[in-house]
Amino acid sequence: MLELTPGEVWVRRIIRPKYALHSKMQQDSQDETQKNVLIADLPLLPIPRGNAGATMLAELLMGKYMHHLPFHRQIAIFKLAGVSLPASTINGWTKDSCDLLRSLYHQLREIVLETDYIQVDESTVPVIDNEKQKAVKAYLWMVGSVEKNLVFCGNHEAAGNSAVLYSLLGCCKAHDVNPREWLIDVLTRIPAYNKDYSLDLAELLPHNWKISKNGQDITTKLN
Repeated sequence: MLELTPGEVWVRRIIRPKYALHSKMQQDSQDETQKNVLIADLPLLPIPRGNAGATMLAELLMGKYMHHLPFHRQIAIFKLAGVSLPASTINGWTKDSCDLLRSLYHQLREIVLETDYIQVDESTVPVIDNEKQKAVKAYLWMVGSVEKNLVFCGNHEAAGNSAVLYSLLGCCKAHDVNPREWLIDVLTRIPAYNKDYSLDLAELLPHNWKISKNGQDITTKLN
C-alpha cells in the first residue's frame, strides 16, 4: 500500500563543547600563549553564520529551478508544516547558494568550451535594466536544457543565478544523477573545497560525482 508523509522540517542542533582552565591552573601556568577557554570549532556550513542546512537549501533550489515553484508558493507550503519563512530570508539563502555553486558552474563551463562541438539555444530572455527602467533583450547562456516557461528574469543577477542552477541540474539530468542527493552532498562538501585549493573542485561535478559515488557504493557492498 502506497503512503506518503508530507514534508518534514526539523532543527539540527550543533553542540560545541566549551572548556575553561581552572583559575588555579591559570595562575600556575607560565605559558602566556595558552588559551584559558577552549571551544570546539564550528563545522563548515553551506552558508556561514546561516541557519539553513544543505537539505533545506536543496529543497528550495529544486522547488524553484526544477519544479518551477515560485518562492511565495514554497513559503505557503512550509507554512502548512508550521514553519514561517520570510521571503527575504529565502531570497538570501538562494543567492548565497548560487554564489557557493558558481565556482562549480565555471568548472563545467570550461569543460564545455573545450569541446569541439557545442549546441546552444540562442533564444532571447527579457531582462530588466534598472538604469534604463525597461526590459532589454539578453541571452541566457547555460549548459543543459531550459524549460519553455523560463521567459522572464527580473535582473542580471537573477539571470546569472538561473544559469548556474539550470546548468548544473541539467548536467544531473544528462548523467542520470539524483539532483536532490547531489545537491545535498555538494552543498555540504563544497565549503571545504572552496577553503582548501589543493582539492579538485571538478570532483563535485555531477558526472564525476556519480563515478565517485558508484565506486564508494561498490566498496561498501564488498566490505
